[in-house]
Amino acid sequence: VSQLKPLLWDFKLDVCLAAAIALGRMGTDKAAEALFQVLQSPYTPIPLQLETVRAISWIETPEAIAYLQQA
Repeated sequence: VSQLKPLLWDFKLDVCLAAAIALGRMGTDKAAEALFQVLQSPYTPIPLQLETVRAISWIETPEAIAYLQQA
């Protein structure tokens, strides 16, 4: 998670999307937390917001579900 998290803030959207997908597949609460931070940012582009929601929904932990409810 610590290596993928900075890639969520990359200048290239494709890199951000790939990082979101990878974090979603990791399925940990730390990954969900990193994705939620991106989702909360007002500067996150719409395609990345959508991919982030998808990635959080793949995690399926109580914490990830709480993040989706907050969003």
